[in-house]
Amino acid sequence: MLVRVRIALFLLALVMTVAAATGPPEQTITPVAPAVEQRVEPVVPAPEQQVTAAGGDASAQVQPVSPPSPVGRVAGGIAKVAVAIVGGAVAVGTTLAFLLLI
Repeated sequence: MLVRVRIALFLLALVMTVAAATGPPEQTITPVAPAVEQRVEPVVPAPEQQVTAAGGDASAQVQPVSPPSPVGRVAGGIAKVAVAIVGGAVAVGTTLAFLLLI
C-alpha cells in the first residue's frame, strides 16, 4: 500500500514538473478598433449655489450665537463621559474577544 502511494506521488511530481517546464502557449494581441469615433462632450454643472455680492452692511445681518445654558453644558459633559465609557468598554471587549479566540 505504501509503495503505491509513493509511486503515485512520484508520478504526480513528475507530471507537475513537466507541465511547469513547458510553459503557457504563446499569446497574440489583437487591437480592437472602435466602430465609430468617440466624442467627448463636457457636462455643464447645474448652478447649485447662487453667489451674490455682499454690501457694506452685510455684517449687520450676522446674528451672534448664544452660549449654551448651564443645563446644556452639563448635558454635553455627561454625553462626552458616556461616549468615552462606551468606547473604552468596546475596546476592552474587543481585546478580550481576540485574546479568547487566539
